[in-house]
Amino acid sequence: MNIIVYLLLFFLIILLIKLIQITRNKEHFKNSEKAIVFKLGSSSGFFSMLFFMCHAYIYAKKANYDFFIDCDEWTYKINDGWHDYFLSLRKYKKEEMSDYKEVKIIENYNEREYTNEHYTVDEYHKTLHEIFILKPELDIVVKNYINNLNNDYISIYIRRGDKLHNESTGTDLSQFVNEFGLTHKNNVIFVQTDDYNAVDELKKLLPQSTIKTLTNPEKHGSDYTKLNTMNKSDLEKDTNELLIACMISIHAKNAYIDTRSNVGRFIKLYAFDKNNVIGYPINKYSGNYLQLTDVINNPAHEFEILK
Repeated sequence: MNIIVYLLLFFLIILLIKLIQITRNKEHFKNSEKAIVFKLGSSSGFFSMLFFMCHAYIYAKKANYDFFIDCDEWTYKINDGWHDYFLSLRKYKKEEMSDYKEVKIIENYNEREYTNEHYTVDEYHKTLHEIFILKPELDIVVKNYINNLNNDYISIYIRRGDKLHNESTGTDLSQFVNEFGLTHKNNVIFVQTDDYNAVDELKKLLPQSTIKTLTNPEKHGSDYTKLNTMNKSDLEKDTNELLIACMISIHAKNAYIDTRSNVGRFIKLYAFDKNNVIGYPINKYSGNYLQLTDVINNPAHEFEILK
C-alpha cells in the first residue's frame, strides 16, 4: 500500500511540474496564424543579443505573433542553444512553420525593418522576467551562493575588457568608492567583473570590507569576438558564471552597476521593481532617472528616454 501511495505522489509531483512549465510558458503554444522566428547569431555579446530579442518578443506579443528562437548559429550555443541555460521560449522547428500563414524571420537585429515602435521600461522589465528563467541547476547555485553571504551584502559591477578598448573609458575605482560612500564601512561586497585586477584594486581601497567574487584570478578582460575560439567546456563555464553573477548582483541590498555596458543595463531593468540598483557614471544615461512608463530606445544601445 505504501508503495502505491509513494508512486501516486511521485506522478502527482511530475504532473505538477509539467503544469507549472505550461503555465509559465503558455505564450509558446500556437495561438495565432502568424509566427516570428528570432535568430540568435554571433554579431554581438550575450546581453546585447538579449535586448534585440526582447524588442522582437514585445513586438510579437503586441502584434499577436507566436514567438520562436533559432539558436543554430548562436555564439553561446553548447548543445541546445538558449535551453543550455534557460527554461523559457520555444525552439524553432522548420516542420512546424507550415501551420502558419505568415512567418517572419528576424536575423539582422535592425528593429526598424519590422516596426517603428519603441517600448516602455515596464515592458522590458516584464519581458526579462518572462524569458530570463534560469535552469534549476543554475538557479540553485545562485541561491546557495547568496545564502552564504551576509544578508546586507552589496554588489558592484565593473566591465573592462573589450568595452574598455572599444566603447567606453574605464572606471576610476577610487573616485567610485568615495562617490557612493563605500569607504569606512564594514561591507560584504560581491564584485562582478571580467577583470580580476578590479577585485585586487577594491581590496586595497576597502581593506575593512569582505570582497567576494566568482571571477578567476587569471581573468583579465572579456572579448566576445574571441568566444568562437573557446572550447565548449570553457564557453559553458564562462557563460554560466556570467549569468549566475548577474543574479547574485540583482539580489544585493544595493547594486552599483556600470550602465555603459549591456550587462549593467540588464541588471537595472531586471531589478527595476526592487529600486536597489544605482547606475554610474551618474548622467542622463545612467538609468537612475527612469520611470516605468518611460518609452526608451532599445537598451542594446543605451538608456535613452524617447518620451
